[in-house]
Amino acid sequence: MKQKLLYFALLLCFFSQTFANKKAPAANVTVTDNGTTVVLNNGIIAATITKSTAAVETLSYNGYDMLTGGYNGGQVYWSWNMPNYQNPSGCTYTLTVNPTSNNGDYAEIKLHMNWSGSAATAAMDVDVFYSLPRGVSGLYASATLSHPASYPANPGGEWRMASYVGSTFDWLSVDSLRNRKMASYSDWTSATAVTGAPKEVELLTTGIYKNQYECKYDYSADFGDIDVWGWSSTAKNLGIWVTAPSKEYYNGGPMKRELMCHNSPTMLNMLNGEHYGMGTDMDMAAGETWKKTYGPFLIYCNSVPTGTANAPLALWADAKAQTKTEQAAWPYNWFTNTDYIKESGRGTVTGKLVISDATVPNASPANMWVGVAIPPQSSTGVIDFQMWSKNYQFWVKTDANGNFTIPHVLPGIYNIYAFGPGSAGQMTKTAYVTVTAGNTASLGNIIWVPTRTAPTIWEVGIPDRSAKEFKHGTDWWTSNTYPNTH
Repeated sequence: MKQKLLYFALLLCFFSQTFANKKAPAANVTVTDNGTTVVLNNGIIAATITKSTAAVETLSYNGYDMLTGGYNGGQVYWSWNMPNYQNPSGCTYTLTVNPTSNNGDYAEIKLHMNWSGSAATAAMDVDVFYSLPRGVSGLYASATLSHPASYPANPGGEWRMASYVGSTFDWLSVDSLRNRKMASYSDWTSATAVTGAPKEVELLTTGIYKNQYECKYDYSADFGDIDVWGWSSTAKNLGIWVTAPSKEYYNGGPMKRELMCHNSPTMLNMLNGEHYGMGTDMDMAAGETWKKTYGPFLIYCNSVPTGTANAPLALWADAKAQTKTEQAAWPYNWFTNTDYIKESGRGTVTGKLVISDATVPNASPANMWVGVAIPPQSSTGVIDFQMWSKNYQFWVKTDANGNFTIPHVLPGIYNIYAFGPGSAGQMTKTAYVTVTAGNTASLGNIIWVPTRTAPTIWEVGIPDRSAKEFKHGTDWWTSNTYPNTH
């Protein structure tokens, strides 16, 4: 009898522990229409969005508003300057996917703004989308800009999403070098301007970086080098991040350098940035038909337990892992925007880059950037992919033998480009590859004969369009270096 009771007790303990270890099922996604605002909620994330402006006013993660105390009250918003600074306004709201139609698995909304007809505003229509699937720890955002043929000429400019995140966020993570606790709000208010320097440069007079120069442009990065960036809170062990599931919708190619964050808690996604003079060919001609979809990308929220060692680095590592998951899922199959092409409507390009240079017979094709792009209509005749903004570009790096696979390419006839450490210059082959939906364009060996006028006698550096191999090539952002060493 005692043995039976012991067996029953052990069995009961086993089942109790088994059910205790099971996670509760993720909550249904809901949409609550409050008239001027709408709330998307999946039990992890609750986003309050103003319909007329397409701005996210609150972004709650497990009950905590990640925007609370942020600049201007905290907000995630869209803006552009084509030709003047402007935000979405007067948007029309549509519930494009009601979660009640899919058992609470997914919600999607659209905020549409027509051009006002005024020459003072951008002659473009804007569609902003927000998407929230079940169980996801973040909010997906996307936008489509369009210039119908009936619209007049429109000067180009920047197009971005900006996030004024909450005041608790004090640790900035851009990459392994720029990953540190930042100066406090009171330090910034006590900072002084620097005579003769750009207005963005300030001298900190208090705090952990007292007597150091700071500038928001110190936190720029090349899109080819970066997949996720954002902020974490050392007090609350929380993180908020911009992920890049694809780079196809950014302008200027893989070396396009852009501002990722400010030195106060501001987080950017420069979808069509014009910093540093690249990706600026965005002018629209009268009668030109153009449309481009940016995203979707995930605004990711995460946390680690109290007591976690090096919590900001743990949060950053988790954000990087989540971004890899997003990249593996690209293009998303749940997004309903008809201007967004899913995987079945895309193709693949494969090949092997071969550098044929008689003066450098052992030139390596390893670690070279290879990309395809369709030249867009240009009002200025620009033919440099680094200046293009209107099109999509698809880039990868070669393996050790020069092999490459470019996935998820939209259908069309593409130029192909290559550059990198194997040789100075750039390979350009026009109308070289045709991509069709569901197929692989196998190019075989692609021979690049670098242009030269004579043999190389000596060279300095690596022709990869960066300066990382030189002194201060990786700490250029540390402004205090320069007065002492140059």
